[in-house]
Amino acid sequence: MSPPSVLLIDDEPAICRAFAQLLERRGLEVLIATAPGPARELIERRHPDVIVIDLHIGRQLDLSGESVFGAAVALDPAYSRRTLFMTGDISDHARERLAATGRPFLMKPFAADSLLEAVLAMAAGRPIPIPRSTVVSAGPRQAGGGSVA
Repeated sequence: MSPPSVLLIDDEPAICRAFAQLLERRGLEVLIATAPGPARELIERRHPDVIVIDLHIGRQLDLSGESVFGAAVALDPAYSRRTLFMTGDISDHARERLAATGRPFLMKPFAADSLLEAVLAMAAGRPIPIPRSTVVSAGPRQAGGGSVA
């Protein structure tokens, strides 16, 4: 059986390389896209098990992280449960955009282990363990930690 695959989508190549090394050391196959177009192509061609998307991958609304997410879900509805967002944008507008996706997200900067734990959980179909102040549920707030499906 082949290892789970993860598509990292971020317009900062150094971030992609750093996270790819971490995930590859744990035996995951990592695909990288630094723009929305190539990200969509990899999703269609390779069907990764998990997608990790930066909210601000594109500079135009129609090329945003949300549009890549929408295209992925249109291709395979399972991506509605197997996608994790990340962002360094702490604005209310960004939180509203993320909440609209219904997916959990990581706030940059975050511990590499938080990404690893979330990706491994998603790849296995388990709820995401929520490290304190790192993984935020885009859905209803959960009291006292817990997990996000």
